[in-house]
Amino acid sequence: RASEMPKKESGDPRRPGDIKTCVWKIPEDPTDYISLLAIVFSVCGFLLKYRVFAWQAVVCAIVQLANMKTVEVDYKQLLSSCGIACLSLIMAYFGPSAALYQ
Repeated sequence: RASEMPKKESGDPRRPGDIKTCVWKIPEDPTDYISLLAIVFSVCGFLLKYRVFAWQAVVCAIVQLANMKTVEVDYKQLLSSCGIACLSLIMAYFGPSAALYQ
């Protein structure tokens, strides 16, 4: 079996001319924090019936719409954040208040 193994060559088998440095490309973070804030504020406005949260959700939805790039348009996310923000605003003003049930 020793005759089957390749003989060790003298010298360094590595080739320093073929060494390439690794350049890491950090991908841009696709997370849209304004959309997340719009959804969180709208859920808080919807459940807690606070108008301030509902207005903050509408402002975040408008900011998201204004800062959106045409290349990375996600219509479902845009529609959900704007729709839920508007619904929370409607529920904050026209929905049943907690004072009616006490």
